[in-house]
Amino acid sequence: MAAISSGQREFAPDLVRAVATVLLVMLHGLMIQAPSFGPSWWALASLTALAKLCVPLFLLLNGYLMMRRPIADLGAFYRHRFGRILLPLVFATVLGVVVRQFGRDETLPAREFVRILLGFPAYYHLWFLLLMLPLTLATPWLQQLAAAMTPGTFRIFLWSFGLSLVWPTLSRVVDAYGIPDSYFAGVGYAAFLVIGGRLGRRPLGPRELAVCLWIFALIWIADIFGTRFLTTAPGERQETLLHFLRPQVVAQSVVAFLLLLHVGRAFPVQRFPRFCSSVRLVSRYSLGIYLLHAFVLDVVWSPRISPAMAGAGPAIHIPVAIVASLGLSVLIARLPLLRRAVT
Repeated sequence: MAAISSGQREFAPDLVRAVATVLLVMLHGLMIQAPSFGPSWWALASLTALAKLCVPLFLLLNGYLMMRRPIADLGAFYRHRFGRILLPLVFATVLGVVVRQFGRDETLPAREFVRILLGFPAYYHLWFLLLMLPLTLATPWLQQLAAAMTPGTFRIFLWSFGLSLVWPTLSRVVDAYGIPDSYFAGVGYAAFLVIGGRLGRRPLGPRELAVCLWIFALIWIADIFGTRFLTTAPGERQETLLHFLRPQVVAQSVVAFLLLLHVGRAFPVQRFPRFCSSVRLVSRYSLGIYLLHAFVLDVVWSPRISPAMAGAGPAIHIPVAIVASLGLSVLIARLPLLRRAVT
């Protein structure tokens, strides 16, 4: 197959990051459940089954971008990477405490502040930044692992990883109090980095493209109907099949990642400059959108703060959260001290 030039590849990572960012906001914006098993339930279930790919896509992209960059100076690498995590984490933690204390009228007890100081997230979505701390620490060793793998050992790695996730998944399907979803979480999230570092280096052939599309569609449909089967009452939050480390979610995330890279490389950037500029804008401020969207959603969900918006539904809440978070990120980026917190 023909080699991929740097010019062809430039748009692909931005497309993956932008799509993952939109899916992340969708995932949290779809928390409102449909009251009956009608068209609205099926629509929400279908979108949620797509939105669950957001975190795996972010991790796969991180692996894709970082696993093959030689680390010449370990100290400089850690200073740069931890700085890119800690500043946004501190910024969002302070903002989260303020929003909870004053925006949501919570009275935070002293033990909650102690929990936050000990590393517990101040807001539900900040767990991802905390996850990136140990993953960043392990990146040099994961990089060596990915580089040392032959195609044969990589296939063994994939099978071992997939089989290790089957047991907890089956136990949770059979029994709600089965093996916790975090049982293999540390190894699982690190595996995304290794997989991202190994895949996506060449374009998909026609047969590979067709296989990826079929896998993606079949898993999407299976997750929708599987969720319906496991849901005992309308309005119930049924997430058994939607956890980021379910075997089928991992498989669907990988093929979605490969498909997005394929589309990004083949996309006629010069013919659609406005669309590509919008994608790059979302990609550039994806960190800010991630940090701020949960606070924006809480505002539009609040009958006290925005009574007109509270009952509008996800079709309005999600676009508003994306646009508002993006706009706030652009404004915050103008402040020199906080620019790196949102870009």
